[in-house]
Amino acid sequence: MCAVLAILLVLFVASDRPAGAQAAAQPPNAAAGSGGRTHFKIYPNSDIDLTPFETLTTASTAKCELACRQTDGCVAYSHDVWNHICYLKDSAPARLLNARTVSGVMDTLSQPPPSENDVYLEYFNEKTFPAFGYRASMARTRDECGEICLADKDCNAFSFVVREKECRVYDATSEYVKKSGIMSGAKRQ
Repeated sequence: MCAVLAILLVLFVASDRPAGAQAAAQPPNAAAGSGGRTHFKIYPNSDIDLTPFETLTTASTAKCELACRQTDGCVAYSHDVWNHICYLKDSAPARLLNARTVSGVMDTLSQPPPSENDVYLEYFNEKTFPAFGYRASMARTRDECGEICLADKDCNAFSFVVREKECRVYDATSEYVKKSGIMSGAKRQ
């Protein structure tokens, strides 16, 4: 009985506060209705089109997101998973295609639209991706392999195995590794 009265008293006092008083008690990055915890919408293969206000070295996307949660003014981040760099952003105007990056945007914000910039290929000689890819086909050159990737909406990166004339396409990649006889590339905006 005492517990019920205590709960009713708390509810009565809380409802008697001015409208902004309850919201002010939440941390600056708290998402409404989340119990004070910020949630992010995740965008694989995307970079937020904005110069970062802070750059950090982080081993994982989870640590980059945590840094954003703990930094005043941060509402989005981009994590370069190949080079372990975290870019903290104070807004999120658009998403750029970038196979090396995972981005997160607070779910209380308007979500950024995909960029309308032209797509091009960035090349990495003597590099490959650890996984095999979702499809392999024959190609005569690295450029032909790149054209296969550009024509495939699901492809974000590729590796061309020179000796076998094999083109491997990837929808997602982890960090690239050195490998003789393989030329790779990734879509960018």
